[in-house]
Amino acid sequence: LLYVILFIGFSVWAVKQVQQNLVQSGSTDGGPFQSFVEGLRISKLYWNVYTAIRDIALNLSVAIFAGQGTNQLLAAAGILTFYAAASLLSAPFNAWSLNFVEVWTSGSMVVLLVFTASLDMVGAVIN
Repeated sequence: LLYVILFIGFSVWAVKQVQQNLVQSGSTDGGPFQSFVEGLRISKLYWNVYTAIRDIALNLSVAIFAGQGTNQLLAAAGILTFYAAASLLSAPFNAWSLNFVEVWTSGSMVVLLVFTASLDMVGAVIN
């Protein structure tokens, strides 16, 4: 838990540093943490924080539903559905192709997770 708080706290701090450097330099230099937000639109600099929260939520769903495989899969599918929709609506990257890949991979994972969960449900009915 401490690591999670420190990681998100550092991420927010780094993005704020980049924002301050961009303002001071007239949008030409993001400073030492510019690589942290490389490829993101200026209005979406916090996107890496959102992806970290997504990753933490996925790990928490595994811990919360320990021993309940179908529930783990469906919880992960729900989290990734929300993330894919947010990616589609906000288009956080400068390049269209990166936005496409972000939505495509999240959507593909949702399909795979729901399919796998349905196999487990069918197996429970048969047995």
